[in-house]
Amino acid sequence: MRVVLGLGLRESADLAGFNELSTRLCAPADCRVAVPEFRSHLPLIAVLRGLGRQITLIPRDALRGVPTISQSARSLATYGTGSVAEACALIACPGGAILQPPRRSFDN
Repeated sequence: MRVVLGLGLRESADLAGFNELSTRLCAPADCRVAVPEFRSHLPLIAVLRGLGRQITLIPRDALRGVPTISQSARSLATYGTGSVAEACALIACPGGAILQPPRRSFDN
C-alpha cells in the first residue's frame, strides 16, 4: 500500500509541526508528501526535500473539482475543492485512493 500525506500548509508550517502530524498519523518515514504548488516556496518544503522526502507539487488548477470528505466553505470558494490537503493526496495517487479519515491538522 502506498501512503501519501496530503498537506494544505499554512505560511507558518514548520518541521516540528510536520513531525507531530506524521507521528499522530503513524505515517511511514518514506511516505510521499503532496502539497499545493503555490506553497512550494515555504521553508518547510526545502527542509523536507533536504531530508530526502519525496515531494509531489500539485498545480492549483488541478485542485478544482476534486471531491473530498471535508467541505470547507473557504476552500471551496478559493480553490474549488472542500480540502486542499485531501485533494492533494487524491491527485498524488492516480488510479484510485482511499482517504483515511478523520482529517487531522497541525497548529502551525
